[in-house]
Amino acid sequence: MNNQIVLIEGLTLVVMFVAWSGLLYLFSLLVRRFMPKLSNWSRFWLALCGLALVPLLPITLPQQSAIIPEVLKQAIVHSKAQWGATTQTLAKQSLAFEAVNIGLWSIVALILLGCGYGLWRFTAELRRVDRMVKQSDIQANFDAINPQQHAFIVDENIAVRRSGLSVSPFVYGFFKLHLMLPDYVQQLPPQQQVLLIEHELTHIKRMDPQVVIVLRLLVRLFWFNPFIRLFTQHFIDTMELNCDAQVIAQSPSQKSTYAKTLIASLKMSKSHGAVDLIPCFCARHNSANVFQLRIRSVMADAKTACYGPVFQMALTLVCSLFACFVVVAKSDLLQPAGQLGLFPVDSHRITARFDVVNDIRNRRPHRGIDIGAALGADVLASFSGTVLIADDISLHQNYGKVILIDNGSDRKTLYAHLDSFTVEAGQTVVAGQKLGQVGMTGRTTGPHLHFEVLAGDKHVDPEQYLTKP
Repeated sequence: MNNQIVLIEGLTLVVMFVAWSGLLYLFSLLVRRFMPKLSNWSRFWLALCGLALVPLLPITLPQQSAIIPEVLKQAIVHSKAQWGATTQTLAKQSLAFEAVNIGLWSIVALILLGCGYGLWRFTAELRRVDRMVKQSDIQANFDAINPQQHAFIVDENIAVRRSGLSVSPFVYGFFKLHLMLPDYVQQLPPQQQVLLIEHELTHIKRMDPQVVIVLRLLVRLFWFNPFIRLFTQHFIDTMELNCDAQVIAQSPSQKSTYAKTLIASLKMSKSHGAVDLIPCFCARHNSANVFQLRIRSVMADAKTACYGPVFQMALTLVCSLFACFVVVAKSDLLQPAGQLGLFPVDSHRITARFDVVNDIRNRRPHRGIDIGAALGADVLASFSGTVLIADDISLHQNYGKVILIDNGSDRKTLYAHLDSFTVEAGQTVVAGQKLGQVGMTGRTTGPHLHFEVLAGDKHVDPEQYLTKP
């Protein structure tokens, strides 16, 4: 049962992950419509991709230091166990749980198989690029590299390689970076060679090769989330636009030459495998619209977009607000107020129901339910939460050994008359986790579990919050 709850929570996170990514993509469409300058910034799409992953992070709101409700500090009187109640069977419930488990595990297996296949494809792509790099020759001297570029290459320990393949110039690597220049680059005019190389070095300055590898890994692992792929593709497209802009900003008079370099590289390069893993100067997998946009942007007379500190601070602030929102939503989603909990013991023999009034309790309403069970039977957490009390001194002595758990959503659950504990105050528990054993401590006439549910500072009928057998 505990495994089933964990599976449900895991699949809930998956659904939330996809839904949240979809909302972020809708937000990006609004940005593209009303703030096109921002949508042409690659870091904007990278931030959206990072925000999409927030639901998967093991972060929830910390439980507040809850105050013990005053109603729990009052004296209580428990009834004699009504052992004549009808014995409940778990057979039907067990069959239902088994059917649900099969369905849940099938979904999980499908997701994991897809993740495994995606990881295998990602690894194969890495090996393919590695082979391409190893088959090239290290170029000690490349005439077109100017002194400033040479100094940067030396400082960053970049391996300049020359390839006989008709591929687009590209940079590749995570720790050790490689600048791949095909033979046809030397056929270009010197100034075009300088601009082309500057474009690739700009990728390195921006850490684009590392980012692209990480994003492609995410695309493969989270194959079930199409929005991660969309964010990644937008990042790659705008990444090239931003690199073009940075190169042109350094050499404004070379716009025409740069555009000719783009066209010449496109004509002389051919498609090759594993292009997804490498920032290419002129990749053929880019759509014609993207290529035309790059040419128009290069030749435009408008001032080049500058994403300075103001843009960066604004993006950081917005991302922080969005992240806080999804953490709050995640905390509420994983423990919604209306979620039915588990019966705290395998026996469903309710021997005294909620709000019953009789002479045994001096005509005082019963504030929970009594569940008949054998001495030493396991007591399980009905809901996930944080243990506030696990002792026999914090509350009235009539409770005996008692556990009080804050389940969030302004709800608490209480387990009384225990024989022993397996948890302690401050510990986080999940639904179905063992809390202790049924006992006879406190004021009681026989072994049973006294179970209470509090909504705010008011006792409510626990049966309304528990799954039915």
